[in-house]
Amino acid sequence: MDIYTQKNRWKIWLAVCAFVIIGTSLVYTNYVVKKVAIQEKARAEQWAEAIAVLSLPFDADSIFVEESTTLIFKLIESNKNIPAIVTDEGGRIVHYANYDTSKTDLDSEIAKIREAGRDSIEISTRYYQNFVHFNESTLLRMLRYFPYVQLVLISIFVGVSYWLFNWARRSEQNQVWIGLAKETAHQLG
Repeated sequence: MDIYTQKNRWKIWLAVCAFVIIGTSLVYTNYVVKKVAIQEKARAEQWAEAIAVLSLPFDADSIFVEESTTLIFKLIESNKNIPAIVTDEGGRIVHYANYDTSKTDLDSEIAKIREAGRDSIEISTRYYQNFVHFNESTLLRMLRYFPYVQLVLISIFVGVSYWLFNWARRSEQNQVWIGLAKETAHQLG
């Protein structure tokens, strides 16, 4: 087996290994994204339930109500990363969390959430009916795009490596030709 066949086999194996790494990375990252999305939906549902419980009429003298209200406020305030908008049955915005209203139009955000196919969480009591529309957190969006960024970086690495290997091989061949030319000149002259 000559050296060029061996080099071609190495290139093929390197390419196969790169595709296996990329494929594994894409599959695993998509798995993690799905898990995080499920957890975020569960947290958004808990947040919606806390808002529903907090808005129910209660007996102010009860110690249980005071403790549960404190717990519910903590749960609502703990939502630091899931963007959510609460609307009433008429579509009017009642409450929102994790949106900068100076940069974001909440009505257009609701439209984007509906276009993305995310179901809203219904909060129903005998007094009112509200809907919680929640969006993906920044972390989930970053995780969703991470495999593609990783794919681009690995592709750049493989491309630069391939170019460097070819450049080194050509440089070596040029050095051999220079040496042969010098030897020929020495023999002739």
